Amino acid sequence: MDIGCGPGDITNDIILPALHPNAVIIGTDISEDMIKYARKTYSKEKQLDFDVLDIQTKELPAKYISEFDHIFSFHALHWCFDIKQAFKNIYRMLRPNGTMLVLVVSLHPICKVIQETIQDNRFAPYIKVKIHAVEIYL
Repeated sequence: MDIGCGPGDITNDIILPALHPNAVIIGTDISEDMIKYARKTYSKEKQLDFDVLDIQTKELPAKYISEFDHIFSFHALHWCFDIKQAFKNIYRMLRPNGTMLVLVVSLHPICKVIQETIQDNRFAPYIKVKIHAVEIYL
C-alpha cells in the first residue's frame, strides 16, 4: 500500500517497478479527486488500484487489516493531526514481519512560512492547523 499517493504517479512510476513483477499495490489518499485522477490515469488490472482512505480513521476498513507485506508513504504523514492513530492503522494493516518505508519532512523553509501565517490575524481563520502539530512534526 502507498499511503497518501496523491495523483498516483509515484505509486505507478517508482514503487510498482521496484516490487516483484507479480506484486499488487493499492495507492490510497484522503482526497477523492486525487483517487479519481489516479484511477483514470494509472490503474492496471489486478496489479495497481487506488482507493480513498483517511489513514487517521478510527474505523479502519476490515479489508485492509493484516493485508500488506509492505506499506509506503512519501511526503504525506507529516500532514496528519492524529499521527498516533495513523501509525496504529499502519501497524494493523501490516502482516506479521511486514515492513514500512516512510519519508517525512522534518524541516523545510515552508514550515517558517506556515508558522508566521498562522499567527497573522488576516489569515489565521482560514488555516486549520494545530500549532503544536506544526512545531512538533515539521
